[in-house]
Amino acid sequence: MSSSLKDRLIAGIAGLSVLVGGLAVAGAASADGPQTKASATETLDGSLSWGIKQTFRNYFWGPYADGATTASGGASVTANDSSGLFTYSLAEGQSFDAANPSDLTFEGSVNLTAHAGALNFTLSDPVLDITGTTGVLKLTATTDPAGGTPTNYGQISFATIANITVTGDELTPTITATGLALTAEAVPILQSYGAGTVLDDLTVSLTKTVTTVDPDPTASATTPTDDPTATQSPSASATPSTPTTSTSPTASAQTYDKGALNWGIKSTFISYVSRFGTVTAGDGATGAFSFPLASGQDIDLDDLTSLAFTGNVHLSAHDGVLDITLSNLSVVQEEGKWVLKATASSRSMGTGEMVEYGEIVIAELDGINVAVDDDVATITFASAVLSEAAVPVFGSYAAGTEMDLPAITLTAATAPTTEPTEGPTTSAPTTAPTTAPTTTPGNTASATPAPSASSSATDVKECTVDTAQTRVTSGSFSWGIKSSFTTYIRSSIANGGWTLSGATWNGSNFGFSASGGLYNTSTRTGTLYYTGSVHFTGHDGVLDLTMSNPTLKISGNSATLSMIVKGSDMAGTVTNYGTVAIANVTLSNVSVSDSKLSYSSSSVALTSTGAKAMAGFYSEGEAMDLLSGSASLTPNSQCDPETGELSVYDAYGNLAYTGTNTAGVALAGLLMIGLGATALVVRRRGAKA
Repeated sequence: MSSSLKDRLIAGIAGLSVLVGGLAVAGAASADGPQTKASATETLDGSLSWGIKQTFRNYFWGPYADGATTASGGASVTANDSSGLFTYSLAEGQSFDAANPSDLTFEGSVNLTAHAGALNFTLSDPVLDITGTTGVLKLTATTDPAGGTPTNYGQISFATIANITVTGDELTPTITATGLALTAEAVPILQSYGAGTVLDDLTVSLTKTVTTVDPDPTASATTPTDDPTATQSPSASATPSTPTTSTSPTASAQTYDKGALNWGIKSTFISYVSRFGTVTAGDGATGAFSFPLASGQDIDLDDLTSLAFTGNVHLSAHDGVLDITLSNLSVVQEEGKWVLKATASSRSMGTGEMVEYGEIVIAELDGINVAVDDDVATITFASAVLSEAAVPVFGSYAAGTEMDLPAITLTAATAPTTEPTEGPTTSAPTTAPTTAPTTTPGNTASATPAPSASSSATDVKECTVDTAQTRVTSGSFSWGIKSSFTTYIRSSIANGGWTLSGATWNGSNFGFSASGGLYNTSTRTGTLYYTGSVHFTGHDGVLDLTMSNPTLKISGNSATLSMIVKGSDMAGTVTNYGTVAIANVTLSNVSVSDSKLSYSSSSVALTSTGAKAMAGFYSEGEAMDLLSGSASLTPNSQCDPETGELSVYDAYGNLAYTGTNTAGVALAGLLMIGLGATALVVRRRGAKA
C-alpha cells in the first residue's frame, strides 16, 4: 500500500469518528440556530491476492526449479514458499458499487525467476475487468530469460473469469473470482501450460472510508446567544474513542513499560538453518522470535527515539561452519532514520574464526506506523533491508536484501488519563458504557450498563488438532547406494575408500538417522529428513565425492530421494552442488500408524541429475540398491488446555505458528521446503564399476 493511500485511510478513519461523534452533538443544537451542511467524501482502499496456480507454485518453489520472487511498487508476496500468494495494492482514486460492480485497477510488480534465470517473467499492474458476473484478468507481462531475448508483452488478457461474486457489506465488500482459464496470449509467459488451463481463484478485499467535512467546525457544537462571544460547553457525555492509527507517533497521555519485538530475521534463512542445523532462542527470547522489552523503560509515544530489548537467538548449521548469534536488539532513530541494531557475532566463512562485531546496524527500517488501541500500542515498519555492516555476519546476503518486517507491541504502564474539561458537572458512571450514550435536548445522557463480571471472563478459544498431521521425532534410513560402486571404490583399480560422519556402514548399507520431517498419515504424503555423510575418494584423490543428508519426499507409494552432493572436477577442484534429486523411488511394504511409519522400496532408479552427481558412473534410469527406513511420529500441533491456543511445530520441532486457526497446521507443513540447486556435471576418471 502506498504511503498516500495509508494517509487517506487514516484521514478516513478520523473522519468517520467525527461523523459518529457529531450525530449526538448535532441533536442537541438549537433548531433556531444557523444551519450548516456537511459534505461527505469516500475513499477506497484494498488489494488483490492471487497465486497463479497451486501446482505451478509447488513446482516453482520445489528443489528442481529453485524459484525466487521479488515484489515492488505496491506488490508483496505473503510467503516465500508454495503457500505464498501475490498481493497487489488498489490504485488510488477509484470507487466501487457492490450492487453494480465495475472495473478495478491495481498496482505493483512481482518478478519470478527459476532454473538459474532460464525462467524469468514479471506480472504487473493487474486490472479486474468486470462485466456483470464474468470478467477478464488483465496483466502487464514481460519476460527476460537468461541467455534469451527480453520481451515486453504489454497489457494482455491473462485469464478469463467464469464467475464473479461480491459479498460483505457496502463498506467492506469482498470480490471472489472463480473459474479462471489461461488465455492464448498468456501461454508464452508460463510456457508449461496451454490455453484453457484452469488457474487458481483470486480474491479482492476492499475498504470504503467515508469522511465528512463541515464548513464551520464549531457550528454543530455551539448554540448562538445574545452574547456573540459566549459559547455553549460541550455535552458532558462523550462518544467512546476509536483506535487511532498514524504514520508517526501520536500524542498519548500514557506511558508503556512492557512489550516485545517480534522479528523472524528472514524466514527463508531460518528455514534453511533449521533444516541443516539448529535455531535456539534464549535469555528471555522465545518462539521465532519474540524479544521482550528491556526493563526500566517508560516509553512515551511523543518521544519515541529508542527501544531496547533483551534475549538472543543462536543459529548453527553444517557442523558449526555456520554460527551466528544476535542479542540485545534495539530499534533506534538515528539522523532521522530508523534502524534495527543488535550485538552480533558469527564464524568467518574465510578463516573459520569467530568474529565479535559488537553492536551494529542489522537492518535499515522505513515507513514507521504506530497504532494505538486502548492501552496497547503497535509499531510496524513498511520495509526492512539488510545493512552493509551486517553483510559479513550472514555471509550469504548482499546489502539491501529484504528482511522480515519487525513489529513491536507495547502495553501501557497505567490506564490512560483524561484531561478535565469545563462545563456542567456530572457524576461519572461507575462502569463504562458498552454503547455510545445517547443525548436528546433537555435530557441527561443514559448509558447501557456494563456486562457482569461473569460475562467478561476470558473464554477458552476453540482449538482442534489434526492428528493426521505429524512430525518426525526419530528414525533411520538405510541405503547401499549401489553395491558395484562400493565394490569398485575399494578395488585395486580405484584404490580408494570412504569416511563416515554421522553415518554408519554395516557391510552392505549406509545408515542415516532422522533429523526431522512432516508426514500426513491420512494422505500418506510428506518429507522425511535424515542426517549423516559419506565421503568417497579414489584414484589418488581425483575421484572425490561426498553424499550427505538424505531427504525422502513421499507421495503415496512414490518418492523422490535427494541428497546434498559435493564432487570434484578433473582438475581436482571440489564444488558444492547443493541438494540434488538422486533417484525416483517406488515404495512397498509401507506401514503407517498414528505414531509409526516404516517402508521399503521395490525400485530405485537414478535420475539424470543423480547420474551427474555420481561423477557419470551410471546413466539416467540405472537401477540402484533398494532402500528402507522408519520414522517415529507425533502430532505436530497441540492445544493449550487453559487458553485453547493452537501451537503448530515445524519439521524440526520448532514453534512455527501459534493461534486458533487450524489452517496453521497446513501452513507449517510448507515451511521447510528444501533448497534446490542446479546440478553440475562431475566427470570421472578411471574404469566404470
